[in-house]
Amino acid sequence: MKIKLFSLIAIALVSLFLGGCNRIPPSEFVTVESNQTLFVIPLNGENKEAQTKFDSADYVKFQKIGVREWKKRFYKYTDGSIGDMISGGIWRPSDRIIIVNRTPVNLSFKVDDIANPKKDNDALWFESSDSVGFSTGFDVSARIEESDTPTYLYYYQEKDLVNTVKQEVKNRISAVAQDFDSKLPLDVLRTKKVEMMDAVRADVISYFKSRGVTITTIGQSGGMVYENKDIQMKIDSVFIAQQAKEVAKAELAAQADINARTKSETGQTKENAITIAQGTAEAERLKANAIAQGNFLKQKADADGLLLVRETEAKGIRLVNEALKEATSSGAYLANKELDVKLEWNKHWSGNFPSSITAVGDKEVGAMNLFLGVGNNIVPVPTK
Repeated sequence: MKIKLFSLIAIALVSLFLGGCNRIPPSEFVTVESNQTLFVIPLNGENKEAQTKFDSADYVKFQKIGVREWKKRFYKYTDGSIGDMISGGIWRPSDRIIIVNRTPVNLSFKVDDIANPKKDNDALWFESSDSVGFSTGFDVSARIEESDTPTYLYYYQEKDLVNTVKQEVKNRISAVAQDFDSKLPLDVLRTKKVEMMDAVRADVISYFKSRGVTITTIGQSGGMVYENKDIQMKIDSVFIAQQAKEVAKAELAAQADINARTKSETGQTKENAITIAQGTAEAERLKANAIAQGNFLKQKADADGLLLVRETEAKGIRLVNEALKEATSSGAYLANKELDVKLEWNKHWSGNFPSSITAVGDKEVGAMNLFLGVGNNIVPVPTK
């Protein structure tokens, strides 16, 4: 009896202890970084089925929480067992916390070990229409836009973006590129890299954008790596031979260009010499013409000046003669000349009369019509 009572008391004390400790729900917080987006999906009630699957992207969109710190919510759960009855049940999360990491990723899918190409698990392998196996590399950059996080979560749940690109994006690139490569032989494919990349971009970028993944870059990395190493060796030998041929052609063309340039330069030198000689001759001719023209102009100017002088002198003589002729016919002129004679007479007359008078012609010599002796000079005296 005492043992049973003691057991009941112990159970009561444990129940009180556990119930008291379990009365307050846990206090847990979730921190959300700037490159993350938080979603809180209710786990009880009508949303119980959403624990593993979402009905649509729109449903997920309404579960996005725009906070940087979130306090988890809990509810009391009991299964009706004695332990739950004693403890009062256990605390369970009321919500499913999902954080989508939007950090951009950059991945390469290519052969890194050329000596052992098949050991690169990330490499993509293709086959041409003539059954030649080869690999060509791809570089991919991707991110999740904030507005696309509900869509991404609907399609990929909590899968990290790195894994999505490694699996989903890689497989899509492989499928599209193989579809393109399988239609053409290897020799043609080697010239169709741009067209192949255009086909891959057009499909992959649009396909994953509809699923919440933004492909920012997708491009070919490196050249073709062949399963059969002999193929590469043959391609290399053909390429080397082609390059040698092209080098020889280039050297021949260069020599021909040098010869043509030398010939052109020689011809140009001759033309330049002829042009210089012609220019020199023309310059001498123009110089001689200029000198001759200058001499001619000088002689003409001298002649014109002399002619002008002679014309002026002739004109002056003519004017003098005309004036003299006009004057001799004038009584005033004769009277004036007579006064000049008288003046000259008065200057040289000594006051003595001549010892003889000579008649002049048959005219009567008057008192004033005398030849006066002045020393050894005879001064004619005009008739009054």
